[in-house]
Amino acid sequence: MDTERIEDEILSIASIYEDSFERDIPTVWQKHNAPPAFHITVVPDDPDLHTLVSVRLHVTYTNTYPKNPATFVARQPQGLSPAQVQALNKLMRDEALRCAGEEMVLTIAMFASSWMSSNNNIPKGARKRPDKTISLAAEMIQRTKDREEEHRLRAEQAKNAEEEKVAHLVQRIDQAVQEKKETMSRRESERKTNESQSIIDSSSAADPSIEVFEQGVDLDNDSPVYTFRLSCPRKDGLATVYYAQPVGDTQRTVALLELHRVEFDTHYYTHGQGNRR
Repeated sequence: MDTERIEDEILSIASIYEDSFERDIPTVWQKHNAPPAFHITVVPDDPDLHTLVSVRLHVTYTNTYPKNPATFVARQPQGLSPAQVQALNKLMRDEALRCAGEEMVLTIAMFASSWMSSNNNIPKGARKRPDKTISLAAEMIQRTKDREEEHRLRAEQAKNAEEEKVAHLVQRIDQAVQEKKETMSRRESERKTNESQSIIDSSSAADPSIEVFEQGVDLDNDSPVYTFRLSCPRKDGLATVYYAQPVGDTQRTVALLELHRVEFDTHYYTHGQGNRR
């Protein structure tokens, strides 16, 4: 017995007929390796007959399945006469013999569904017909739901548009505030620079001076500055203090610098004792 092949087919049938599938549980009197069996409910293809006609199809595998077909028996018939049940069982046996060598359970179940659609004892007038009143009510309910859903979507879209508008406005305000801060900071920097420049310019004409440093001076970790313009000299003890402003191509803005110059040029430092000092 090809157990794996049979179990795969049973799993497939159970997934299709999950509401009515019921596997037989072997009794203590049956052999441990008895072929599996199960029941499924089969109804006609015609939807109008689903609640009026049906059978519980009992399927029992053989030890040599699918070479030798499974057995199919219609039980608990509804909407079928005894003669129709007997005819269905015979037709299913014949169909199973034609399918020998391949999986056949779903094929036989579909065959039974098709056969019962045109072979049953349900009068034509007794078949289930759709209730127009119920259909109309269902249609009205569906239309109401559709309108409510449409209104909900419109309200959600309007809300999203309003939120987007507010977010855009907040972004513009933040941008304007940032630009205002940058403008004020730039103006303050320019004001301080102008004040420093005015201090230097006020006395540069009277006492201009240029100081050049061969090694350069580092300002704010930038490239070194070699030349400075000195102005506003004043005495501070032995030193002369100048305001120092970088000159050249640099465009940097720096705080007002001071240069302290101490000169030793008296006669004392020209002889030996002074040099030792």
